[in-house]
Amino acid sequence: MNKCYLLFLVCLVGIGFSGLTSCSSGGGKIEDAIKDEKNEMYHDAIDIYKSLYSSTHDRAKKAEYAFRIAEDMRLNRDYVHAEGWYTKAITFGYKDPIVYLKLVDVQKMDEKYDDAIANLETYKKESPKDTATAAAQEKVLKEFLNDKGGCQLYFVDNFKVANSPQNDYAPVLLKKEGLVFTSDRQDATGKKIFGRMGLKYSDLFILTKKKTGKIEKWSGPATPLTGDVNTDMNQGTATFDGKGTTMYYTDCNGKFQADRNAKDNKDKDKKMPNCVIKVATRKGKDWSDPQILAFCKDTSINYGQPAISPDGNRLIFSMNGPGTKGGHDLYLSNFVKRGKTWSDPVNLGDNINTTGDEVYPYFLNDTTLYFSSDGWPGLGGLDLFVSTGQGDQWSKPRHLKAPLNSGGDDFGITFDDNKTTGYFASNRPKSRGDDIYSFTVPPQTFTLSGLAYRLDTIAKKRVPLPGTTVTLTTKNKKKFTATTDKQGYYKFVLSDNMEYEVIGKKKNYFNSNKEHVTTVGLECSKDLNQDLDLSVPIISVHGILYALNSAELRPESKQTLDSLYDVMKSYPYMVFEIGSHTDCRASYAYNDSLSLARAKSVMDYMVAKGIDKGRLEPHGYGEHFLLNNCACEPNDVGPGKDCTEEQHQINRRTTIKILRMDFVSDKEKQEQKEEDK
Repeated sequence: MNKCYLLFLVCLVGIGFSGLTSCSSGGGKIEDAIKDEKNEMYHDAIDIYKSLYSSTHDRAKKAEYAFRIAEDMRLNRDYVHAEGWYTKAITFGYKDPIVYLKLVDVQKMDEKYDDAIANLETYKKESPKDTATAAAQEKVLKEFLNDKGGCQLYFVDNFKVANSPQNDYAPVLLKKEGLVFTSDRQDATGKKIFGRMGLKYSDLFILTKKKTGKIEKWSGPATPLTGDVNTDMNQGTATFDGKGTTMYYTDCNGKFQADRNAKDNKDKDKKMPNCVIKVATRKGKDWSDPQILAFCKDTSINYGQPAISPDGNRLIFSMNGPGTKGGHDLYLSNFVKRGKTWSDPVNLGDNINTTGDEVYPYFLNDTTLYFSSDGWPGLGGLDLFVSTGQGDQWSKPRHLKAPLNSGGDDFGITFDDNKTTGYFASNRPKSRGDDIYSFTVPPQTFTLSGLAYRLDTIAKKRVPLPGTTVTLTTKNKKKFTATTDKQGYYKFVLSDNMEYEVIGKKKNYFNSNKEHVTTVGLECSKDLNQDLDLSVPIISVHGILYALNSAELRPESKQTLDSLYDVMKSYPYMVFEIGSHTDCRASYAYNDSLSLARAKSVMDYMVAKGIDKGRLEPHGYGEHFLLNNCACEPNDVGPGKDCTEEQHQINRRTTIKILRMDFVSDKEKQEQKEEDK
């Protein structure tokens, strides 16, 4: 069906001509065609252009007429014939490369995606300054073609019990009541015919369920909502507060639409009517006392398709007019509790709105917004998108892909409470018009698995490590653990749209690095892999130096020991040797004593910081393990007598290394004794 009607809006088509002058040839004048187009009488305009096309041999004029015929056919939803006329315009040399994008539009609506991609390539060559527009569309189409045969993101079925031979769309669930939607079926309450479509004016209908035993099933036919909301004009696209007692909906004044096809068109100078958002309350089973929202005050603007947030404090809706990015943009209004009214609308900005139409918003929750757009690259017509955010700050929309989206208009999505099933409307190819479809989101499974290894630095190979504790931590600090089997293997089931940190730990080994895995952005089931490498601790600490004949720790030595403290605290089962040394000067006995004093000074410092004394074994090595050729023996006449102070300083040092990995504290020993008893 025509998208302008679909939007409950009065649409005027602005048409530009290149080099055409007023003329007539039996079938009518260009001025008549322009007038027909402004009145959306595309069929009559097409007849005039076809007559002009047949009567001229000027290739430039033929190209222009063919393009206008194609445009009017496109606007009248005759995509198959529009494609042929765009092709004729190209054949006769239509100069503006936009003809290729228009051709792409109708080919997408007919799901001729290979042909559309070829014409996008041509557009990029003909319009090198605007390759980004074509490239973005091409990317979506190629992804769609590449995804064929891949995972199933949605299962979609025609929801036949809700549909009629006419147009049925904009479904929304009313808690414990049923499915409310818009329809211009024969059962609509008004008696008048909407001139633009030749069908009845649309009303709000409800479809309910019938319970048989413990089983509930949808039971037709749908019936109009009772009360004061449905009138002789167009109503539709409802949204309900959490209690289901307040309804916001679109109401359009249709008098001009009904009368404008009259030949004399007496109303041609009257102000255009507009669509507004109304609010009604339920009294019993009836919806009563509809009132126009206060911000719908500009009669030159169309307001429609409201969606209320779960908390009832925000309303997002479509609006055209001053301030929009192009066609119809999504706007936000906040409920002002003090005044019990809605604030002036604020445009949702460039991350949502485009030069095309953004319509039919829907809140899944307070931070997830669904809507339809023909401005963002898609598969054709209006496509469904989702964005996350709050207020007027939203992320760049994500295309929902096929089969939820198609070459036709896909719009008006709503979810059941379980968030995995729902409904939407579409006039996809080979359909009879707008129908309501049901969909199910099949579960996707994400797993993380891998092997824990120990690094054998001597053999230079990785060896699987059984009994490793693998800890998985979510971004909100929730933890899950698993232990590797005899082959060192572990596995977790992950949640979708979640970031994780994973680490492996085992006694007597250094922990693995903290690895990061994520399911954010993953749509199809996937098995993620992350191996973990643990190593046998090897620590050799240097840089603890001393002044001549001193066992006192220097400030820089304390900094080194402070860093070592973090390691000692993290691995409480490690036992360390503290080995201290001297230079060659003084006697062996003196240096043995001095080096032991140096080792004890390090031990005392670490014990003072909280390290168990039983984990530290001080050793004084005197001058027996010099690092350079600065020995003084025998008899103080060795080469050391010629060494500089800097060379002697190298030997006045303490080193620390791991002796064992089996320390058990007195407290642990006592607890074990009590447990053994």
